[in-house]
Amino acid sequence: AASDVYKRQQLPPRISQFAAPSYRVTMGRSVRSELRKILTLPSLRWTLIIGTLFSLAITALTAWGSSELELNTYATAMGAEHSLAAYVLISASTIFQIIMVAFGAVTVCSEYAANTMRSTVSADPRRWRNVAARALALSLVALVTTLVLLVLGAVVGTLFGLTIGFSGDAWWLYLNFIIAMVTSAWMALGIGYLLRSSAGTIVLILAVM
Repeated sequence: AASDVYKRQQLPPRISQFAAPSYRVTMGRSVRSELRKILTLPSLRWTLIIGTLFSLAITALTAWGSSELELNTYATAMGAEHSLAAYVLISASTIFQIIMVAFGAVTVCSEYAANTMRSTVSADPRRWRNVAARALALSLVALVTTLVLLVLGAVVGTLFGLTIGFSGDAWWLYLNFIIAMVTSAWMALGIGYLLRSSAGTIVLILAVM
C-alpha cells in the first residue's frame, strides 16, 4: 500500500536535455519574435514616432516654402511638378537617416546593454538565423516607417499645392530614398553587433557620413 501511495506521488520523469523538443525554432518564428521585441520596446517605438513626426515637420516647412516661392507654378510650366513634389517629400532625408541609424543601433545594442542577448541566443542557438531574423524584422519596420513618412508627407504636400506623381525622375527619387533608409538601418545593425554600443555605433556612422 505504501508503495502505491509513493507511485501516485511521483513526479513525471524529467525530460532529458538531449531529447527532441516539441517546439521547433523556425525562421518565421524568429522573425515574429524580433518584430515583437522591436514594437514593444519603448525606446525603439518612441524613436520611430518622434523621428517620423520631426521629419514630417521638416517636410511641411519645405512644402510651405515651396508654396510661398510659387515653385509649383514654375515646375508645372516646365512639366516637372512631380519631381518637385518628390524633392519636397524627401527633404528630411538627412534627419530621417539619422533616425534610422539610431533605430538600427538601439535594436541590437539595447540587448547587450540589458544583458538579454544570452536569452536570445539560448532561445535560438543558431546565430546566423538570429541575425537574419533581426535584420529582416528591422527591414520590415524601417520600410513601413519610411512609407508612412512618404504618405503623410504627400498628404501635407497636397495641402500646400504640390502635385504628387511618379513621372520623370520622381519614382527614382522615392526608390532611392527608401533604399537609403533601409540600408542605413542595416549598416547600424551590423556595426552595432561589432561595437555593442549604441552611442559608439551612432557616432561612428555619423562621422563617416
